[in-house]
Amino acid sequence: MKHIRYIFACITIVFVFDCDIYSQSNASQASIYGGLQFFDEYSYPLDKSYNFGVQYKKYALHRLFVSFQGQFSKGEKQHDIVLYQDRENSLPKGTYRGYGYGHSAGISFGIGGDLLNTIRHKIYTLAMVGLCYYHTSKSSVGYSYEQGQYGYQQEIKGIGESVGLDAGYDFWITSKFGCGLFYRFAFYFVEGWSLYDNSVNLKLFINI
Repeated sequence: MKHIRYIFACITIVFVFDCDIYSQSNASQASIYGGLQFFDEYSYPLDKSYNFGVQYKKYALHRLFVSFQGQFSKGEKQHDIVLYQDRENSLPKGTYRGYGYGHSAGISFGIGGDLLNTIRHKIYTLAMVGLCYYHTSKSSVGYSYEQGQYGYQQEIKGIGESVGLDAGYDFWITSKFGCGLFYRFAFYFVEGWSLYDNSVNLKLFINI
């Protein structure tokens, strides 16, 4: 997935320094969003999970737009690990308290289109590629040869590439302000791992 980094860099340079080539009407939109985050099952389903971000969107045609955005997400959960059998007799049978967490941050570039575009209502999809930092962990009662002990945290952490897909609905409150709801599913490729998460988000936007 290293080629994504070069594609992302080239598109971003064009996007930042020559935005006018994308727009016939010079229409653009800025938004903030936030919502519930559901991390990869590697971390277990996490409680207290959230994300927030900012987005800039510019229309190239009546229904086609480009998007540039940044996002941060975080979640954590305490969970019980039930040990039914210990073949090496290192730990007694029983229930152990574990801990899982995850957080990520990244920037991405996307191209999307409106499936429905009326005066007040829009339904759209958006495909994205980007760069990310991803960190996820979970507790284990097994034996870690690397750490030389029983009971440890399994961890994945690093910088990698991301791809994602949004499906959303926007409602215009006035000619300049609006709100929306969207669902996001994303894959992350970090340190040889393929991870995923998904989220449900509310957003506020303004025409600029």
